[in-house]
Amino acid sequence: MMKMFFISGLFLITLIGCNSSVVESFSFERDTPAWLKIKIDSISTQKYYWGTVINRYKWNNNYLFEFTIPVSSCMFCDIYFYDGTKNKFIDAKAVQSYINTRTDKVFVWKYPTR
Repeated sequence: MMKMFFISGLFLITLIGCNSSVVESFSFERDTPAWLKIKIDSISTQKYYWGTVINRYKWNNNYLFEFTIPVSSCMFCDIYFYDGTKNKFIDAKAVQSYINTRTDKVFVWKYPTR
């Protein structure tokens, strides 16, 4: 009986260990694609982008980079896939899905302030 309890406990610990997700730390240099570094260099000198924040999210098994531009009248217009392709939501339902199911928010960059 004790042996069965021990084996069951060991199995449970192993199962829990396999399901836990390992959170990796984000490194700007390692985890930011080249196209995004170039874009950041370009926008970091333009006043239009003052206050802009870029966050990375995971959505539908993809990483997306979301630009939040305070002076823009268009929300969720500047979202790019990891490869640099601009995401174009097909309808409001897709936008709602993105808002409700995106995960793993990681801060990437903010417009430099003085």
